[in-house]
Amino acid sequence: MNTPISFLRLVAAMFFAAVVAAFTLALALHFMAQAAQPLVAPTVAQLLGMSLLSMFFTVPVAAVFALPLGWVWQRFGPIRVWWCALLGVVSGLVGGYSLLLLTFMPTVRWESAIWFGLGGAAAGLVVGSIMGGGRSGRA
Repeated sequence: MNTPISFLRLVAAMFFAAVVAAFTLALALHFMAQAAQPLVAPTVAQLLGMSLLSMFFTVPVAAVFALPLGWVWQRFGPIRVWWCALLGVVSGLVGGYSLLLLTFMPTVRWESAIWFGLGGAAAGLVVGSIMGGGRSGRA
């Protein structure tokens, strides 16, 4: 089954997914860093600054995983939104841990897995929503 998809729509979904993932990573990073005072809300400037910095990570990861996802989407039809979120978690973890391996970190804390998983899940939800994954009856 071949389902035609728009390349521009896929690129837009990838970009918005990278922005949402960066925002989610920045928000998670702020609250994990403020463990002693978890109810301190970040300022808009802090969120924008951390999000822009996180986009140096999220845009390449989204670009690497967008084209294979587009091929799968075209080949097998629309993917449900929750599957996109699950694939986003896997993409976030793979992308995050590969980035950490490039920095030669000997040990990786579990909080990093939570950050990367949350960012990937948010990005997957955005991609599934933009690409229209909920409209199909296929699983």
